Amino acid sequence: MDIRVLKADGRSEPFNWGKLYRSIMIAGTKRPISSDWAEATAIRIENELLSHDAFDVDSKQIADMVMERLVTLDEVAYVRYASSYFGEGGIPEMLETISESRLRRERTEIERTTLPLVPEEPEDP
Repeated sequence: MDIRVLKADGRSEPFNWGKLYRSIMIAGTKRPISSDWAEATAIRIENELLSHDAFDVDSKQIADMVMERLVTLDEVAYVRYASSYFGEGGIPEMLETISESRLRRERTEIERTTLPLVPEEPEDP
């Protein structure tokens, strides 16, 4: 089963695990992003994509999946990765992304450290 990545310019290309891994490593240059973490993240994202019914995936969706994981690990790597998607927005869009990353980090930390109000139901065997 092949995953096709739909690019912003309308092109489509096969999913490339190595390209995803390299993009994470580039964002994490001189940051606390290990190659093991980048590899595991790329594998998890690929597996998540394979588990969906649709095999045409927007490149922005993949970027969001990476940024979701980077924002909790390293804010600088997150902004570097997100900068590929700033487009024409420049500095104002970058500042908005930094602000958004702080909110995402806070939200993720709150979710990680609080108990749900309603206990989750056990899954069917």
